[in-house]
Amino acid sequence: ASASPACALGSAAAEGVTMDTTARKPRIMPLLGSADAGAGRRSIAWPIRRRGRAGPAALAVGAALAGLAFMSCGRDTRSFTAPASRPPQLPATSLRAQAVAGAPLVASSTQANTDASFSERKAALKKRMAEEYKSFFRPFRGESYGSDMTFRDPLISTKGKDTYQWMIEMLAGSNFVGSQLFSDGFLDLHAIEEVPEDEYKMRTRWTAGLKFKMVPWTPTIYFTGISEYTLDANAQVLGQRDYWDTVNLVDDGRYATEPIFSGYGDMAEQMTPPFMRKGAEPPMVSSGEWTLLRRAHKYRVYRARDGTVFALGHPDAASADVGEISRALRKHGLSPGNRLRVQMSGSGAVEVDEVDVDGDASARKKPTRSWPPARDNGEMETVPGLELLRPHPWDGSNAPPETD
Repeated sequence: ASASPACALGSAAAEGVTMDTTARKPRIMPLLGSADAGAGRRSIAWPIRRRGRAGPAALAVGAALAGLAFMSCGRDTRSFTAPASRPPQLPATSLRAQAVAGAPLVASSTQANTDASFSERKAALKKRMAEEYKSFFRPFRGESYGSDMTFRDPLISTKGKDTYQWMIEMLAGSNFVGSQLFSDGFLDLHAIEEVPEDEYKMRTRWTAGLKFKMVPWTPTIYFTGISEYTLDANAQVLGQRDYWDTVNLVDDGRYATEPIFSGYGDMAEQMTPPFMRKGAEPPMVSSGEWTLLRRAHKYRVYRARDGTVFALGHPDAASADVGEISRALRKHGLSPGNRLRVQMSGSGAVEVDEVDVDGDASARKKPTRSWPPARDNGEMETVPGLELLRPHPWDGSNAPPETD
């Protein structure tokens, strides 16, 4: 459950608005991630006014962030800032602390990893999480989280269940601040995965989206990625670390620590006005014809209504050569299959254009299937895409448990 968009905006503006007294005329500067320098935290200033007149887009975004600062001023915003180092860790003297620190777990005979009660509690946790994701944390299941849990993503770091709950409720629009900032939020859970050789961890794979209401063009902001949870012996969440596909994804499908400020850049790009923005998602995503599964730096992965999982080039260059798309997919451990012809309007039709000649023959499909028929009659734009061969992270092998 990525609290990233809300946390980013909350932390950015809630740190306050300062006055630049070095210029002849004062200028308002919302601070992104700013905090007391003595606390060892980084800060970056995003001036609304640079030279000449500020553009309307900069003024609108700056005003929105400044407004958020005033709405959030009643909370202790220091917990929303990005620390210069890793989140504080408990002394590794107990099973609980060792789980947080990532140290090898040494269990006593009453806390053995094979304890059936722990497995049952973990299974129950997975089901509660599936319910929370489906309902966008309405309600928030507090029994799943430790009181001192930590959260970290490419934007911020927090500590404490109460702070985490407040952020989640803001994302969902369940509290006052959230209702003023966001609407139409959703959180799609694609998979719940075990972490090999570590029973005290698990991973979710998700897509999150919401509309930001405080600018006239109300942009929809999308995030895809994974959340890695660290559990204690009672299968409560001690820590959550979110990774974004656009920021953290590296070779072989692994996730690494993000470069500094990269999260802010990804979010800011999605908040720019339509006439300035590059790489907006196709309309089939918002209409429900396609499900967005991954926003990678050079490509996107979608699922069509018939279940076909396919990749296109980055929306800013969706007609990129399939060879370039194929190389990007292979770099991340994915196997491209049949070449597709994808309609970029209407229902987003997907049909096989050319049978794969490099992949596993048993996984190939005949070039007769089409959903719905995609016809390039000069009126509808089509772009090349690639079908993904199994196994891949969205093939259903780690599907979340059924919910009521």
